[in-house]
Amino acid sequence: MTPSTTETPELRKPAILAVDDDPDVSATLDHDLSRRFAADYRIVVARSAEAGVQQVQQLRDQGVDVALVIAGWRLRGMSGIDLLIAAHRLHPDARRVLLITYGDAASADTAIAAARALGQIDCYITKPWASPEEWLYVTLTERVRDRGRLGPCGPWTRPTSPTTSHSPRR
Repeated sequence: MTPSTTETPELRKPAILAVDDDPDVSATLDHDLSRRFAADYRIVVARSAEAGVQQVQQLRDQGVDVALVIAGWRLRGMSGIDLLIAAHRLHPDARRVLLITYGDAASADTAIAAARALGQIDCYITKPWASPEEWLYVTLTERVRDRGRLGPCGPWTRPTSPTTSHSPRR
């Protein structure tokens, strides 16, 4: 897509796409992401895996740069990891964050470790979050910041702040 005089500033912003089929989580994501990131990013929230895949395709077809894709781990129709893999094929520079339910962290450990080792996700965060300022904003801000600082070998070539339990070691 080439810029035109009729194109709105909103369409020129890079996008943050969040996908979760839990209506409460989707609404919270929409609210929290808009509150923190809407000034700089186009916020797109899909409420199903199918809608998420369609949004990934539509954003690519529109020439929209996708900065970040967030997906729930247990989506109806496909796993969040599979959705993030599909998003990566169309938007290889987008950072990928997996949302897992707090109680699923132990059972998801092997799948998350494998996905991280294979470069399919960049990190995960647990839901629900009590305060977006404590976990959500910090983690997502780090991901979009790191996106602009990629080296030739990928996203984790530059040492930064100490790791937390939910981000990969650098």
